[in-house]
Amino acid sequence: MYVFANIKNKKSLTTPAGKTTAIVGESGSGKTTLMKLLLKFYKPTAGHITIGGQDLKDISASSVRAASGVVMQENYIFSDTLKGNIVLGHEPDEQRINEALDAACLRHFVEEHPLGLQTKLGSDGMGVSGGEKQRIMIARAIFKHPAYIMLDEATSSLDAETERKITENLGTLRKGRTMLVIAHRLSTVKNADNIIVLRHGKVVKQGNHQQLVERRPKDSLAAYRYLESRRIVTAYMYDGETRLIKLVFRKWSKR
Repeated sequence: MYVFANIKNKKSLTTPAGKTTAIVGESGSGKTTLMKLLLKFYKPTAGHITIGGQDLKDISASSVRAASGVVMQENYIFSDTLKGNIVLGHEPDEQRINEALDAACLRHFVEEHPLGLQTKLGSDGMGVSGGEKQRIMIARAIFKHPAYIMLDEATSSLDAETERKITENLGTLRKGRTMLVIAHRLSTVKNADNIIVLRHGKVVKQGNHQQLVERRPKDSLAAYRYLESRRIVTAYMYDGETRLIKLVFRKWSKR
């Protein structure tokens, strides 16, 4: 369990063990910075972060990262085989590899290449699409069987159907694990146990999806309302203009 002490607005933030916590907010609100603080890429300039009652500063960066399966916005694909990029130096356990492939919806990608898992990937993902790269990173994170799963816009390059499948798969695999999810798509975060809304680097609201959308619109909810509005854009991209018009009228009728 992570506990954050927020000195700026005197609010503490808790992410319970074994639960999914989503972090949302407009660009520049501090979502990625928060995750990098947890992974000890940055040091807090004020306040403190604890894990299970132990201050994060007393835990080595290597220990935190070894216990975490992470997909960041910027990830690296090595000049190696697909299998090598998934196991990343760990013992290549076939059962865990298959679990990771299925969870990340990579099975078809493997089967359509004659060399399968031995398919060579170019440095930094050369020859691999953005969506395939993200799925490889998700498979890498799942293969570790980590105590903590941290995803920062991990499905932003995927189509809506693949994103839905992976989100469902992660929901099954996360049992017993603590998950932190950063996303702009409402569909990615709406089933989280707790959603934390950031605005200008501050925690302004938190609650589950139903609690946040039912509260009266206030300035502090603007970041989550913005996220909710992105559902219209996503629907337009994947479901066509008719679906977009229906959603727009439905949302306008509530306001």
